[in-house]
Amino acid sequence: MCLQALSCTFTGTFLLSLGVDLAVNRQNGVSRGLRHLLDGNDAHILVRLSRLAIDRSLSWIYYIQALRDIPYKPLLSTQIILGVSIALA
Repeated sequence: MCLQALSCTFTGTFLLSLGVDLAVNRQNGVSRGLRHLLDGNDAHILVRLSRLAIDRSLSWIYYIQALRDIPYKPLLSTQIILGVSIALA
């Protein structure tokens, strides 16, 4: 029973922090990190292509491979929100 309450608490604080982060950073915070972690769909590449300087002589395959190698770096406000969420749990 204690484990269920603890997991419910962690889930609730994560969802609360996700909601706060969405309100503060829109889709540039935790939601972008979740997409980077979970979404391997190449059809969603246009969202992440805006960060690269596009050279028309290179193929799309090059850009897809390059985007997979770009690490996710959360914003400072996202790091603070997640730190507070972990502290509250």
